[in-house]
Amino acid sequence: MASPHILVFPFMAKGHTFPMLQLARLLLRHGAAVTLITTPWNRPLISSCLSDTTISVIDIPFPQNLQSIPPDVESTDKLPDISLWPDLLAATKLMQPHFEQHPQACLLYHWHFPVVSGTLARTRRRAALFGTQVEILQAQFREIQIGLEKSGVNFLWLVRKNELDEGFEERVKSRGTLVKEWVDQREILEHETVRGFLCHCGWNSVMESLCAKVPILAWPMMWEQPVNARMVVDGAGGGGEGSAGEEVRKKAEEVGGAAVKAVEEGGSSWEALDQLINELNSF
Repeated sequence: MASPHILVFPFMAKGHTFPMLQLARLLLRHGAAVTLITTPWNRPLISSCLSDTTISVIDIPFPQNLQSIPPDVESTDKLPDISLWPDLLAATKLMQPHFEQHPQACLLYHWHFPVVSGTLARTRRRAALFGTQVEILQAQFREIQIGLEKSGVNFLWLVRKNELDEGFEERVKSRGTLVKEWVDQREILEHETVRGFLCHCGWNSVMESLCAKVPILAWPMMWEQPVNARMVVDGAGGGGEGSAGEEVRKKAEEVGGAAVKAVEEGGSSWEALDQLINELNSF
């Protein structure tokens, strides 16, 4: 029986792309033929990450001369303001003619990706979908600054805005790290010094935190995030909404250990992916 061909097209945000690269690797290990689509600016990084695999990487042109998106900006982390991410998302609709030139296949992509959604509506291509994106208000941003400064704890904070209070960086420099470029969230969560994660509860972040056995302080904001947060707090028990303690940490260890076993060969997630591949082969 021929292996299914799976086309993976992640939205151009690194927090979405890297989990999809991990999934692409798993699909390859389960016998699928995998092709990943991206844009010219994003291709070097993705090709480098997949250089030890047989996954094919192809790029299609990203629209140019857009009113709100600067030239050669093809990823959310390069936007001058994260509030422009809906414009970046909408621009992908213009990529549809190039996308449709590629062979029909089962498709994995991120939620409400216009370049893909339009094609699905016309071709009825099989698909699965994932993803989220969020921005906080300036008032919330400032409250986080105040809380971190008064807490006295060590922290790492990814800051996309340049609106920090004057002197904040200097006052917290002995115990706080401010990062203004993209960082590998999974790698940070797996570091032994990380003891907690303030998280908006996008599904990728929830999975990465639970697998790293790090308790989540849930702060859901939109879409499916409140449901994810409730699952974390009530179901997995790996987080809390304003709560903390050794019991939460112990539960996070238990849930994280179970998650690691689930994706190992013979685990429940491994078997579920096998079933998916078998179903795709039956079409």
